[in-house]
Amino acid sequence: SSSSSSTSSSTSSSTSSPPPRTKPPPPLPPLVPRGFQPPDNDWGSAAAYLIDKPLGWSSHDACAKLRGALRFRTRNRKIKVGHAGTLDPLATGLLIVCVGRGTKAVDLFVAMEKEYTGTLRLGLSTPSMDLETAGMTGGEEGGEGEVVEVESESENGNEDDDSDKRESAGNGSETTSSTSTSTSTSTDSLVRAIPYPWEHVSDADLERAAKSLTQPKMLQSPPMFSAVSVKGERLYLAARRGEVVERAAREISVTRFDVRRRASRLEKQEGEKQEGGGGAKENEKTSLCPDVDFRVACSKGTYVRVLAADLGTAAGTAAHLVALRRTRIGEASVEDAWPLLELVAAVRGGEEEEGKV
Repeated sequence: SSSSSSTSSSTSSSTSSPPPRTKPPPPLPPLVPRGFQPPDNDWGSAAAYLIDKPLGWSSHDACAKLRGALRFRTRNRKIKVGHAGTLDPLATGLLIVCVGRGTKAVDLFVAMEKEYTGTLRLGLSTPSMDLETAGMTGGEEGGEGEVVEVESESENGNEDDDSDKRESAGNGSETTSSTSTSTSTSTDSLVRAIPYPWEHVSDADLERAAKSLTQPKMLQSPPMFSAVSVKGERLYLAARRGEVVERAAREISVTRFDVRRRASRLEKQEGEKQEGGGGAKENEKTSLCPDVDFRVACSKGTYVRVLAADLGTAAGTAAHLVALRRTRIGEASVEDAWPLLELVAAVRGGEEEEGKV
């Protein structure tokens, strides 16, 4: 009986199924910087185009523009196009757009560290933490899809029609914990911009605040004005109603956060008329500038406008984002990127096409 049990155990062990094999990641497609063509001059082949997204364009619009040119060049209306990390229409800079089988590697680019330069303004808290709601009593709809794979006239399930109206600088996932709860409490900061004193903030205060936010691991909650979904509803919809929704914080990494205050401004003031019939005398008065330029390197999932607001709070005031430019994704630099319409013209064989400027 003992021998039989031993044999049975041995047989069971030897016939147990092997552990599941992990699928290797897809290879990175070749990068196509400005002035270069895809491999073998095949515009439908797997490739990753470096694009300098212009101000006012959404990431979806940029993908759609390139998709149209590629369809024209290849006569393939089913060509796949996907971008690796959304940029807000108010932001500029590097957008990596993968084509063909290269879309399989979009997640690899999404996971890479990203670097941004930009400007934040002290003394004003805005509902969206950026310029979008700086002078408004409510926010705009929006969302921030990570990856968009375009196969037909509309995108697949990564973004809905509203999400492109309010894309974010952040590049995090679109879904948060289903255990989050909603409240119906109206919050003043969600319905209007609120001014705060800021003249007392010194350069040393700003540097200390930036240093406190430079950490290899920390938690960050997505902003209310974002397209993150909680219980099937986009957060920005609740924000427009003045409701606060509990959001699950995400782990992010900030490896660099440099800040530099802009120089004080000189303002001319009209003085009293001089004796002897002279004209009005103008005096120059130095005025502090509330704008702070920055450079930040951060992980996937980081909302830069939240960092800007957090820096203001840590420095003893409020702040919101007024300008943002993505300069790097992994080792790819915006200095090597195509201006969007120049790339479109190159794909179409030099034929210019009317579009946004």
